[in-house]
Amino acid sequence: FFTLSVAIFAFSTISFGQSQSTASADAGANIITPISISNSQGLDFGDIVSQTSAFTVTMNASGARTDGSGLSGDQSPLLSTDAGTQALFTITGEEDYKFSVTLPSSIELTATGATPMTVNGFTMNLNAANNILTDGSVDLSVGATLNVNDEQQAGAYTGTFNVTVAYE
Repeated sequence: FFTLSVAIFAFSTISFGQSQSTASADAGANIITPISISNSQGLDFGDIVSQTSAFTVTMNASGARTDGSGLSGDQSPLLSTDAGTQALFTITGEEDYKFSVTLPSSIELTATGATPMTVNGFTMNLNAANNILTDGSVDLSVGATLNVNDEQQAGAYTGTFNVTVAYE
């Protein structure tokens, strides 16, 4: 009888509680437009007359140029022949996404055979509330301060600077 019972149980299927379970999940991705920035106007401090003492010239992000020499009227080193311009950029990307802007801390303007001048104090005006790409595009203007050395040599000084934008 024992041998017969073992043989019957060996060929039968024994049912136990459930030992595994499977569930499904959705998968997806949202590809967005890359953020980009383009420049339409460079930063220009305009025509400046060299002085015996060092001074600064500030071009603010709204395009207003100010003289830091302490001189006024006809004595001012700023000439009206070229009043300069702020730099202008356009930022484009995915509509309604938040972004950040990074300005340089300083750069140098150079001319052949002349002492370089430092540009620092970069500032910006951005027509985007809370740095959000409303309508996928915003305008950015950039200003800075030029440090003119005493008896700065005459010449056309040039340099470049980078403005970086990134999604947050």
